Amino acid sequence: MYDWTKDVDAYHFPPGVGFLAGADGEYRNLILQVHYSDASRFNESFRDSSGLKITFTRDRTPMLAGLRTLGGNGHIFPGRLENLESTCVMRPPGGTKYRVFSYLVHTHDLGLLVVGYRVRDGNWTEIARRSPQMPKAFMPTDITLQDGDLVVVRCFMYNFEDQIIMTGSTHHDEMCILRLLFYSEDGQFPPPFECKPLDAPEHEEQALPVGP
Repeated sequence: MYDWTKDVDAYHFPPGVGFLAGADGEYRNLILQVHYSDASRFNESFRDSSGLKITFTRDRTPMLAGLRTLGGNGHIFPGRLENLESTCVMRPPGGTKYRVFSYLVHTHDLGLLVVGYRVRDGNWTEIARRSPQMPKAFMPTDITLQDGDLVVVRCFMYNFEDQIIMTGSTHHDEMCILRLLFYSEDGQFPPPFECKPLDAPEHEEQALPVGP
């Protein structure tokens, strides 16, 4: 639902937008994870009080938010600048239109820049652009996504090590991630954010237009 790192201000949703939580919502349980760069100080006498303050309301907000994580996989050769790219095709159920209002980028040490695009009718529109080495924060954006749109994620990385680095799920690997916060324009709870990989069999005849 949310990511935060040090040196970042509190995040506030747009007016009238919120997650539906509780018995009637998709989010019935809230789990907090805290990742430490160095946990060696923890012992019987040292404790951490990190936490997160969340604002709740019993009144349903007009717009219900959702979160989708997109990204690319691959490997980065030593001493080379690489671009990890992934593309998916929007296939929302019932022709739902989404409005994306915020994004967050994430890589590990090799990441230089993460950029996201919407491609509609051959026209490229930027969704997101940020260095992943800056404080990790959700940044504002305002763009619609609809059936047939392509969503492109590009992660530019430079491998300053002397070995090939692969993408993966641990801190020893790299990551190429773009997270999007969105809501459906009809005000209903967003159905699954269906964005099918461009290389899926059902899209084998569709090609990515030339872009930036």
